[in-house]
Amino acid sequence: MDEYTEIYFLDDDDVRNAPRRPSTDHRGPGRPGRVFVGSAPPVRPRPAVVARPARMVEAQPQTLVTAKSGPFANVTTGQLVELATMVIAAIMPLPAAPLVQGEPKTDMTNQLAYTSALALHAKRDEQLRTVGALVGKLVG
Repeated sequence: MDEYTEIYFLDDDDVRNAPRRPSTDHRGPGRPGRVFVGSAPPVRPRPAVVARPARMVEAQPQTLVTAKSGPFANVTTGQLVELATMVIAAIMPLPAAPLVQGEPKTDMTNQLAYTSALALHAKRDEQLRTVGALVGKLVG
């Protein structure tokens, strides 16, 4: 149910409160208070009644609001990035362990290579986690 307000335009040129005397009013024809002798005053059409709604409501685009639920309901994008990099770092495979050959010189060389591969794996893991944390902080 719409409410409408009616607005009337009044054609009253006089803003004074004092009464007018016809003999002293020297304004042009058709003005209020003027005395016409011998003929009727000219008829001026009154403006039509203008009706417009009492209040205008602007149409705003409606946004789809979905209720977040589940384990990731309150997780930000930055936190998701950090979690993803932690998962990737956790599933990276370790280097294969060397087999014992029975020769001390060969076993020692294989052990040093394996230790070096483990250190490189730990370094890559830490780099991946650090980059994930930085990107997570930048994304928010």
